[in-house]
Amino acid sequence: MPNCYENFGGLMQGNDAAAIVTVGIPFLNAEKYLEMAITSVFAQTLANWQLILIDDGSSDDSLEIARSFTTDPRVTVVSDGMNLGLAARLNQISEVATTPFLARMDADDLMSTFRLEMQVTYILQHAEIDLTATGLISMSDACDYQGHRFSPWSSASTCSFLMHKTSIAHATVLGRTEWFIRNPYRSKFERSEDIELWVRATERKDLKIAFLADNLYFYREFESTASQKTRASIKSHRRIAREYPMTFRERSRVSARLALAHTISVLSTSRLVRTLIQRRRNSNIASSENRELFEIELLKVSALHSSLS
Repeated sequence: MPNCYENFGGLMQGNDAAAIVTVGIPFLNAEKYLEMAITSVFAQTLANWQLILIDDGSSDDSLEIARSFTTDPRVTVVSDGMNLGLAARLNQISEVATTPFLARMDADDLMSTFRLEMQVTYILQHAEIDLTATGLISMSDACDYQGHRFSPWSSASTCSFLMHKTSIAHATVLGRTEWFIRNPYRSKFERSEDIELWVRATERKDLKIAFLADNLYFYREFESTASQKTRASIKSHRRIAREYPMTFRERSRVSARLALAHTISVLSTSRLVRTLIQRRRNSNIASSENRELFEIELLKVSALHSSLS
């Protein structure tokens, strides 16, 4: 991969400065999306980053795609040929990272070009905060705009997280690396590693997070796997409910909600039901302003990607 990203549009400045933030992308058979995801890291307005790409046993060309970016010294690829799962790989990223801050990203998503700059700037200005999260724009498999989501926040408790009255969009999180080291993910909560982490940190009084309303993350929706992922999440949610303390009333409400979620996941095999769920999920702020923002940011990343093809 040609090492010419720093010349793109005048955005990339200070590549020789010491890295301040690590972007960690674990991947598994993501050859269709990985190159664009990585390109959106290179398009960031903040240039002093490190990128850690961790392969979780891919059998497609994902690993070769990742390695093609290692002509840039900011990029590190880790591969041991094993399939350990998301939680283990996220913990591995925290252990390998050498920067004070760490940003999450999924291999099939994209970032706004301003994401790292805005989140790092905020956390540098607020010493009392360990984590930041942002709003996100939902896009289709083909990168078509679908809507906007911002995480609701009522109070931090086991019940509020499991009822989704309180939510943190996991992939948008950027925080202090030391926080992730002292609060590792647990593999037994597959598909709900993040929820269990927020609950555990809350119990330990170690969840100091701030939310940026800006839509700095572009999240790809997959209709074909949504119901399967939902059912796996429900199992983990039930495991969390058994492990952490709640009142009888809270436990009853959570059980009822999980039962309803299971029913909806079964019904979501219907295309009509999937469409209704998607509309409800993204109906809160699906504005023309958000669409325009998304399309401008997508053009920036696409232009950089095309210049290297």
